[in-house]
Amino acid sequence: MRRGSRHRARGAGPLRAVLTAVLLAGTTVLAAQGSAAAGPAPREWVADGRFAAPLAEHWTCTGDVRQLGPGLVEGRPGAYDFAGCVQRLPMGGKYDLTAVVSGAYAFVGVSDGTTGPGTHLWSNDPETRVLRATIDVPAGAEVYFHGWYGQGPYQVSYVSLVGPIVPDPCSTWSPTPTPGQTWVPSCHPLPLAPSTAS
Repeated sequence: MRRGSRHRARGAGPLRAVLTAVLLAGTTVLAAQGSAAAGPAPREWVADGRFAAPLAEHWTCTGDVRQLGPGLVEGRPGAYDFAGCVQRLPMGGKYDLTAVVSGAYAFVGVSDGTTGPGTHLWSNDPETRVLRATIDVPAGAEVYFHGWYGQGPYQVSYVSLVGPIVPDPCSTWSPTPTPGQTWVPSCHPLPLAPSTAS
């Protein structure tokens, strides 16, 4: 009985290795296909989202917003302001928004850069919370964080916007059509010239 058990155990090892190799090969092919079709790799778009540098280097703030130290910002809203900061974004598309916050009514989001509130996440909890969502970002938008009028202080230790999730850097702009000309988006490779070999 023991000898048979050992035999089965030895046979299971190679089988498991083969199955693992097949799964890995399939994953590699899918990853290669995905990367070939996806275009540029996602990147971080928020400058100093971990607040390592002085706040004023990358963020425009209003109200009582202070840096408690590297990696932590606190806002203290007043009766007529919500003590927040914004940063202009140069791109548009679909992105992953992530933030780490705590305190009273901490809001983090992306506005359309004008008067619209855009998309925002929020938490009202003394414990540290991670906020995350996949959102559509218009070109020229702003990422922001703030508290709420007359509420207690809030803290932010991380703001991130990574993407594009569905990369299509040419989808937000195209030139005016010109008769007799064709336009190839700069993010799409030019087609190969036909071979002249006989």
